[in-house]
Amino acid sequence: MTGVLTGSLAVLLGACGVVGTEDDRRAAEELAEKHHPGQLTAIGARTLFPGTGGSEVTFAVTDDRDAVVRLRIDTDKARGGLCDGKDCAGVLADAVRRGSRPRTSVRSRRRSTPAATRSSRWARPAHRPMSSPS
Repeated sequence: MTGVLTGSLAVLLGACGVVGTEDDRRAAEELAEKHHPGQLTAIGARTLFPGTGGSEVTFAVTDDRDAVVRLRIDTDKARGGLCDGKDCAGVLADAVRRGSRPRTSVRSRRRSTPAATRSSRWARPAHRPMSSPS
């Protein structure tokens, strides 16, 4: 019975637009194109329900494969249509700045460390052929 009630509530909230990300993603894409034309590509969106309203939209930086930018946006007019309670253009500019900053330190460490001494934690294991049954 609890599962049915939970499922019904999810369908009802989805139909009312409470857990949908389409409007928020569209608004975030328009904002990114207006303030950072050609620099950001939306790659995902997730709802922030039930903790808060709105969505978190993730962007890839087009000229850097390592950088991502996340923007929390809520287009609901009752909540003011803001990003974390602030003007969205400023929040997006800060997010782009933060997303761009760490990539230089990671790349400089990668270049300064010889390949033989890098951590093998992320290395793929060597391919070992399967033995044939005897």
